[in-house]
Amino acid sequence: MSVIYILIISLILLFIGISLAANNRFITFILRYFFYGSKTSKTLVRFLGILVLTSLVLILLKMYYYAILVNIGVSMIFTFFTIQGRNKAKTMVAMKQQEQELQHRAHMEQRRQDLAKTRKQKIKDLESGRNKPQSVKQMKDKLWNDGSKTNKDIIRDLNN
Repeated sequence: MSVIYILIISLILLFIGISLAANNRFITFILRYFFYGSKTSKTLVRFLGILVLTSLVLILLKMYYYAILVNIGVSMIFTFFTIQGRNKAKTMVAMKQQEQELQHRAHMEQRRQDLAKTRKQKIKDLESGRNKPQSVKQMKDKLWNDGSKTNKDIIRDLNN
């Protein structure tokens, strides 16, 4: 392997390893968008960074095959936890959606019950008002009280 290639690969692995092991912003980015942010995942990301730095040391010691195996292992572990984190995130979104749907259904059922109760109360009030015995005067006032003047009012107004 050429010295230039070793140098380029070493710099890339050094950057990735230090970012994974020590950079909190990078770790937070990975935990938020790739893993499902748990405390063990943060430790795992730091451990993966140390493994990448270890592979850099193996490259410097000219143990290329071991370095390749370590990097393949790191990428497999990273891929596994990325898939697991995405599935967990989708599960949480589905649970929240289902919970919101159940709350909405419960709210709608409560509204239906309240409307049925109000309707039943109004019907009961109307029936009780309809079945109440009324005097003739109340019935007469109810029938003829449309806001227009009665004959007595008209005659009285003419006399004045």
